[in-house]
Amino acid sequence: MASYKLIWIIKQGDTLLKTFTLYERATPQAAKVPINLTGASILIQIRSTVADDGGSTLLTFSTSNGRITTPTSDGKVIITFSDLTTLTGTGMPALDGAFFDIQVTFPGGQTRTFPGESIGLVKLSKEVTR
Repeated sequence: MASYKLIWIIKQGDTLLKTFTLYERATPQAAKVPINLTGASILIQIRSTVADDGGSTLLTFSTSNGRITTPTSDGKVIITFSDLTTLTGTGMPALDGAFFDIQVTFPGGQTRTFPGESIGLVKLSKEVTR
């Protein structure tokens, strides 16, 4: 089984609010330095499989669709999505075990993908109270 650097737990029926900070790669001894994201665009897609395998896109978060707050110099990224209650039937269960990464395009045009050499995993926490 693969090891994932990021695991996002999504609670069924809740408003999704994820806040995280992107840091420069550093040695274990070095202090973490947040990446300056001023003017950058960010794209996150949650897919049923990795893109090369033709998986379907389940959710898209980006600075252009307003689901990612405009990033700043402190490396902080804020994702909001209030429509998780509409993901019922096949949509919501498909999130469990889906994959994601974080693609940042800087004002100069260079693109970096996080989390480094790996991908993230989504886990679904099913609701009890409806």
